Amino acid sequence: MMHALPHDRIYDEAPLYDLAFSYRDIPAEVDFIEAAYAEATGSARPRRMVELASGPGRHAQEFARRGVSAHAVDLAPAMVAFGQQSAQTAGVHVQYHCGDMRDIRLQPPADLVVCMLCSAGYLVEEDDLARHLRTVRDLLRPGGLYLAELAHPGDIPADADGGRTQNEWTMDGPDGVLDVSWAEAPDAESPGERTVIAQARLTWTPRDGAPRVVEANSAQRVYEEREWRHQVAACDGLSFVNSWGAFDPHVGVNAPEAWRMIVAVRRS
Repeated sequence: MMHALPHDRIYDEAPLYDLAFSYRDIPAEVDFIEAAYAEATGSARPRRMVELASGPGRHAQEFARRGVSAHAVDLAPAMVAFGQQSAQTAGVHVQYHCGDMRDIRLQPPADLVVCMLCSAGYLVEEDDLARHLRTVRDLLRPGGLYLAELAHPGDIPADADGGRTQNEWTMDGPDGVLDVSWAEAPDAESPGERTVIAQARLTWTPRDGAPRVVEANSAQRVYEEREWRHQVAACDGLSFVNSWGAFDPHVGVNAPEAWRMIVAVRRS
């Protein structure tokens, strides 16, 4: 069963986490999501959306900036508090909720639900994923779309010499430098098939002080597309729509340049 707060010490450091992933081009990713939504639903833009396991909720904030009623849900209170403050600073309105992506309930139903940055990898057990999909179904209106960004199936080291993504990088912040490492923990025993113990480490070096290290381990699962198709087919009211290997409609999951598995699921 999924730990209540996976990588909890990392997610308690919301400002550092936000800096760690600030290299992401959120507007371009939201452009891709909107295009996928339009293709699947025939509607140009959702009126209401929910971001699950949102962290600071940067995608929800971008949707709000575009006039969409946006909600962000995260299990870590520190992330919710930081997201609220950052949205206020940015001048956008996002409703934040502290909750579990396996059983959150919100009304009215949304047109779009997203789960980004491989957060669904914390759904290690099949029952966790099944609960999550039922929750997504209940969050969506009929005809609504769910889009999840997942680790690429080749990110299991035994499959592809260490995976398709860079697992160490450095970010410069206004007050210091952040070194990030997010990789399989050395000598860790896998708790199950296609599941790794991921060691996340943030090393913060302020301009005028000594380095500080925040580290935590947690199980994360690297799903294959067939597993998602199977689980979606088993969830009454959901159907698998499409998959991509990047935030690019021309890159399939099996393409050499694919670095993510992005899946789209529709509620009937």
